[in-house]
Amino acid sequence: MDSLPPTTGPAFLSAEEGTQRLREMVEGFFFRRLVGEDGEPVRRLLVKSPPGLGKTREAMEWATHYQTEQAAKDSIFDLFLDDITGGGVRAQVAIFVPRHELAHEIKQTIERNLAALGKPVAVPILRGRDHGAEDGEAPCRRWREARELGRKGLPVYSNLCRRSQERQVDQCPHFDDCDYVRAWKAAYAAPFVILVHSYLGIEWEAAGIVHGGSAWEPEDKTEGEKNGHAVPGRRFNPTHAAIIVCDEDPTQALVERWSLKREALRAITEGSLSELILAGVDASDGLLSYLHDKGVTPERLRTAAEARRRDEWTQGQVTSPRTASADVGKAAAEAAPLVRLSRVLERLADELQSGRPGPAYSFLVDSDKLIAQGRRTWAFDQARLLVLDGTANPEIMRQFVPTLEAGQEIQVERNARVIQVSDRTFWKGSLIKRTSNADGKAKAEPTARLLEVGDFIEKMARRAKTLVVTNKPVRCALTGEQGSLPISAQYRGADVAHFGNLRGSNTFEGHDTVIILGRDEPSVRDAEQRAMAIWYDTKEAIQCSPEVAGRVNYRKRARRYLMRDGSTKAAVVATHPDPRVQAVVEQTRESEMLQAIDRLRLIHNEKRKTVYILCSISLGLPVDELVTWKELTGDRRLRDALAECDAKGWDALSLAAKELTRLFPALWETRGV
Repeated sequence: MDSLPPTTGPAFLSAEEGTQRLREMVEGFFFRRLVGEDGEPVRRLLVKSPPGLGKTREAMEWATHYQTEQAAKDSIFDLFLDDITGGGVRAQVAIFVPRHELAHEIKQTIERNLAALGKPVAVPILRGRDHGAEDGEAPCRRWREARELGRKGLPVYSNLCRRSQERQVDQCPHFDDCDYVRAWKAAYAAPFVILVHSYLGIEWEAAGIVHGGSAWEPEDKTEGEKNGHAVPGRRFNPTHAAIIVCDEDPTQALVERWSLKREALRAITEGSLSELILAGVDASDGLLSYLHDKGVTPERLRTAAEARRRDEWTQGQVTSPRTASADVGKAAAEAAPLVRLSRVLERLADELQSGRPGPAYSFLVDSDKLIAQGRRTWAFDQARLLVLDGTANPEIMRQFVPTLEAGQEIQVERNARVIQVSDRTFWKGSLIKRTSNADGKAKAEPTARLLEVGDFIEKMARRAKTLVVTNKPVRCALTGEQGSLPISAQYRGADVAHFGNLRGSNTFEGHDTVIILGRDEPSVRDAEQRAMAIWYDTKEAIQCSPEVAGRVNYRKRARRYLMRDGSTKAAVVATHPDPRVQAVVEQTRESEMLQAIDRLRLIHNEKRKTVYILCSISLGLPVDELVTWKELTGDRRLRDALAECDAKGWDALSLAAKELTRLFPALWETRGV
């Protein structure tokens, strides 16, 4: 068996070396040849390598090889028991992706692989009820009603599709020929099923997306009778799959946060618990200390959570599936939002159990409102898990999947010329200013600095096909867009996209230049609160930054730029003193910048591409040129002459190059001539 490589500092590999390392790791996972430090096969693995190396393609190739090999075995005694679903499907693989665009690419890859192996099959993609509604392609005919129920936090299936109780069955008039339901039924016996990340956080065992049941509602068993007993419906449940593949970091879909009014706590009818919690959120020592002092135990909170969960199921039934669509929509619109206090109580119980005193992290005070937050339950403990991502943080992921093992990061040389600005972060406040429209709505307007950047963007776009990635408000200030945004929009000849909206996309692999404008840095308090949501049940308190003169700022710390020649140069970066909060900051800031750079697919490209990083934060990438903003946007004739020298070769233009040295020594020095 192959041993799991140690998680030491990686060296930069060639594309061929990186591909071979990736292949060994992914093949070893699927065929159980990869072992951990305990000598046992690795069941849950994070593979971390740059986008563009081919992680997804490699994983789908070995997944199809493994699944077809298991399906071809003559005897079930030759199989691993955890490879067989309840429906008898061997080595069923559920694949979770961040966007439907990637789902279709993976579907095509798997179907090609299976056809080449002589096992052609259609791979289902399970869409939301309203997906494609704008184009008239929603799989559910009552998607508007489904969307309204979802906005209120109300259960959709039991209100809209089908509900059985005490042998009475109510179902939608379209149930038997519903494309949405049909897809989930067809996926039951499919060897591969593709879903989006948003399905990861569903409490599958309590209320399946098609199953429609709950812990207190009788199981839907109307598919037929056998020997006088009901036969459960044959519908796909991803928790029953043998292998889960997550393409891209799934943790964004596994943290929930919502606000509620204080009055909502009155629904907790167990003793005086609601009054104790209300008093505790305002207590000087914090809610956890207050509850502990009042003798409230984790068991008491969990008992109350169980009672609330039963009541929430009843309160969530606001209509009947057989009701006309107009009446369903009206009932949903008039219904009060369903507040899941059971989750609040469960998380408070976990926090009390940790023994940490002080304020609660899962239940925060925000002016006159309260914020409930925390990790969603990871429902796939029985399945093997493969996570593919270029920038995932293993420590964050282990809060959701404690047994996750991280393979050695595969660092691969990118075929790109990287130019980075060292004297500015291009923070959002320097690029946009807030104004008001005639109707009083706030609008982002470009500053003089952003207009200056706009000239630079136009100049680069004239030379090559250019992608610009920046903050969403800065994008809107450039393009004038509002509301829901597509993946990109045009601005002065370039495609402009924003951080957090690009993962998994191959849309820009044909571009030659990418400009990273600024960074997506959360505020100190936002980063701290997200860390609290992830580590809400930690025993070790999260260290929060103090307020100084009415402001809360990050600390400045030294970091190094890695230069192409192997040398380093000094840099300064904003950091948080608590490593868990810093991990959250970097997951939003540095990771999204790297994800944006790699949209150009810089590993297997034959033509060298160009990366401009208009932000001084060191990303760990080898930098060819470290310049100031003034140097980068100097005299146009000088810049054009330098570009000509780069294109035609410095030897042929040595006399001109020496003159350029005299005119602009900083740029000359960065080229190492």
